[in-house]
Amino acid sequence: MKINLKNMKKIFALIVPVMLLTDAVTAQNETDAFRYSYINHFGTARFNAMGGAFTALGGDFSSIALNPGALAVYRGSEIVFTPAFDLNSTDASVNGYSMNDSKLNVNISNFSYVGNFNAASHDIISWDFAFGYTRLANFNNEYSIDIASSSPSLLQSYINDLNAGNGTYEGDIPDLYPFDINLAYQNYLINPLATDTMHYSHEMANATSINKYKNVTTRGGMGETFVGYGANLNDVLYFGATVGFPKIRYIEKSVYQESNDDTTVTVQSFTKNDYLKTTGSGINFKLGVIYRVVDWFRVGLALHSSSYFTMHDSWNSNMDAKFKDNSSYSYSSPAGLYDYNLRTPYRVEAGVGFIIAQNGALSVDYEYVDYTAAKFNPSSNSPDGYSFVEENKNIDLMFKPTHNVRAGFEWKFTEEIRMQLGYRWYDNPYAFAKNPNQQIYSGGIGYKTDEFYINLGYFYQNQQQQALLHYGSEEVVNKNSTNHNLSISFGVRF
Repeated sequence: MKINLKNMKKIFALIVPVMLLTDAVTAQNETDAFRYSYINHFGTARFNAMGGAFTALGGDFSSIALNPGALAVYRGSEIVFTPAFDLNSTDASVNGYSMNDSKLNVNISNFSYVGNFNAASHDIISWDFAFGYTRLANFNNEYSIDIASSSPSLLQSYINDLNAGNGTYEGDIPDLYPFDINLAYQNYLINPLATDTMHYSHEMANATSINKYKNVTTRGGMGETFVGYGANLNDVLYFGATVGFPKIRYIEKSVYQESNDDTTVTVQSFTKNDYLKTTGSGINFKLGVIYRVVDWFRVGLALHSSSYFTMHDSWNSNMDAKFKDNSSYSYSSPAGLYDYNLRTPYRVEAGVGFIIAQNGALSVDYEYVDYTAAKFNPSSNSPDGYSFVEENKNIDLMFKPTHNVRAGFEWKFTEEIRMQLGYRWYDNPYAFAKNPNQQIYSGGIGYKTDEFYINLGYFYQNQQQQALLHYGSEEVVNKNSTNHNLSISFGVRF
């Protein structure tokens, strides 16, 4: 069979953005692999304000997360702590209906210690040791939508699955569909036909208009604790290495409800609640170097290994149904539990830095990330022997390598006061979908003395995504999300 690649690209351009962002309690798929592979590199307020463009500069703790060679640039020891405030706002719309949800979250963007020590060697001027934490991703978000729809019910999608082929034996429903269709079946929303018990109908089939409400709340984040070592060779070459221990915590709660006032329909309303929690612990390694070509020009290069995660998913669902004869029912799924392993993509970081008249700095970074390198693998704690072949094929098909750019500028107005500006551009990671490239704009100001410093950083991000209103729906939720992040770093130097 000959495959028409042009037509396949058109198809995937339509379905990939929606399929990847469908809200459902299903685990270990390409959506999860991408979620835990996509990193924004948060950190100190100065780092955030300068767009994270520190691969060739160093001298800031968060720069070590990009290029371990940045650790060797330190001339003294310091402790720094950075709380951050995230305001996320999402406008969700479907067919002219729209709603807005906002959520304020407080988190720790960074805390760290760097120790600088003189070296006995003639070639090695000093060496540095560091340990600390930096935040890699925020998962905090919420959106809601409430519409009057003439499209079929979620129950119709369930019926389509049950009636496919030769139909479905009633006794198989609990085992085949424990988290969705069986809930509706147990609540009498789906019933076998009187003349054919292998095929089914549902109680909302005659509704001419259905009120559909959906709310999805996600929370959690990804952060990394790491230890590092750096060495300063003659103030020309700065080498460094780190071992990182990333952690993942992701929680998703989804509420979907349908109701109607049609007198010919027996159902008043039903509500489906889904819950998913994912936790993971991993390890990675990074090597980096900064070369000071001349006093005013530096280049940096760093290699990040893949992160190797041990993952655990737990999920459950329940459904309530209310009928117009005042009867009501409720049914819950069993607890879903699964352990597996995840390997996220390796990264290559490169950058150039310019020192301007001893009063300013300009830095530009390039980052290469191949999202097709993300892979699932079975865990020794999961005896079912599932190999994730299809999920890994989907990752290869749906994603592509990306080329990201970061730029930052800093100017020293006085010996104490500095101002920063930054910009980040993230390449579209989807192979066929024409998603907009992500952009982040940032700025900040800082006060610095020989003993302490305080920095204030701000960045703004806008993101557009899509999700299906419910399983099997042709109604697409368009989500426009904005993120305002304010971080404050407090540092002590000694």
